[in-house]
Amino acid sequence: MLTAGVANRTFPQSEQELLPALSVEAHMRQGLDCLKASQFEAAIRHLFAAWQQQPDAPDICHNLGVAYARAGQREEAIKHLLRATELNPTFADAHGNLGLAYLDAGRPEEALPCYQRVVQLRPDWPQAHYQLGNVFRRVGKADEAAACYREAIRLQADFAEAHHNLGLALAQQNKYKGAAAAYRAALQIKPDYASALNNLGIALQEINKLGEAVASFQQALKLKPDAHESHNNLGVALAAWGKLTEAVAAYEASLHLKPDYAEAHNNLGNALRDLGNHADAITHFLEAQRLKPDYAETYNNLGIARLQEGKPDEAIACYTRALELKPDYPDAYKNRALARLATGDWAHAWPEYEWRWHSKGMAPRRFAQPRWDGGPIAGKTLLLYAEQGLGDTLQFIRYAGLLKERGARVLFECQKPLVRLLERYAGASRRRVGAT
Repeated sequence: MLTAGVANRTFPQSEQELLPALSVEAHMRQGLDCLKASQFEAAIRHLFAAWQQQPDAPDICHNLGVAYARAGQREEAIKHLLRATELNPTFADAHGNLGLAYLDAGRPEEALPCYQRVVQLRPDWPQAHYQLGNVFRRVGKADEAAACYREAIRLQADFAEAHHNLGLALAQQNKYKGAAAAYRAALQIKPDYASALNNLGIALQEINKLGEAVASFQQALKLKPDAHESHNNLGVALAAWGKLTEAVAAYEASLHLKPDYAEAHNNLGNALRDLGNHADAITHFLEAQRLKPDYAETYNNLGIARLQEGKPDEAIACYTRALELKPDYPDAYKNRALARLATGDWAHAWPEYEWRWHSKGMAPRRFAQPRWDGGPIAGKTLLLYAEQGLGDTLQFIRYAGLLKERGARVLFECQKPLVRLLERYAGASRRRVGAT
């Protein structure tokens, strides 16, 4: 495996001439010794000298490429590793290290065929399938990544990292139950795997097992108390569980470890706002924006705070900025619609409010019959049903009478607590009771 170093210089011929005249084998031996000792500049000098004498030797090209990569000289590394694979197309290590050099250079699409070639050359090597899965996941091909991790696990059942990364691939596909099972498999093998505990907490929260999620984050923090992300994630789970005061403490712990953590500022702002502390909430939203100017979610959350303060125009400006940064942001559209309703801007508000169906956890009910498109309704039957709270039902039931006046046969479905109140309502032809 290659890791980037800190050196970033090439070695001209004048420096090479300072080396003693040695055989190719001697330069190779000394170069590899320096490489093992992390003496990357010396390693490059010796290996470069060997390469000058035998430029078409694939092992020399490979080792020189590795030395360049570890010294952080990515383009030189890629050039020599690519040459090694051209000289010996069956050189699996060269293909693998070339792929790693491409990844280190931020070129994962070019790394992909390198790892695919390693798997072809060494199909029984679990690490090859694991690394290929990592590249597939990095380029957004989660299904292919999951298949690679499963093959790595088939070849090596106790491969904890493969189980863990299978969980990441499944979570990338929103398959959180499967992800949780994969993380748990990793923890069976490696109980002190802090990353697996953190990611298990995320998966458990997604399937609404909030108590278990909190316990998982807390266990991760026992193993790695300085993990600012886990403190933040614990806060998110606690807030979702309704434990806002504890959530505030978790976010503050995260910010103590990393004061410039924009996500924790944003989340702390949400918790403080929900506790009624609008002034401090706004301070944290503004700090999150300063740290991360393209953070659309914090503009949306600041808009909520402004609207709760009774400042709909300022809220609308916040939501508009969020949508400039993230044009397909359903919550910002929905919230801007609510702010526009507060200003009486019905024409813009109601169409935008339809974006609520794209928000997480929201989905329209499905019926075999078509949804009314607002066209002529005379002689047709229309079902009105309660979508949200009791107050909304009471406010909008009056429109049933208008529909009946247009010649529609109107049915409506309401919540159980409103049945006695609405059972004599004359605007509808029939009523039925919905879920509480």
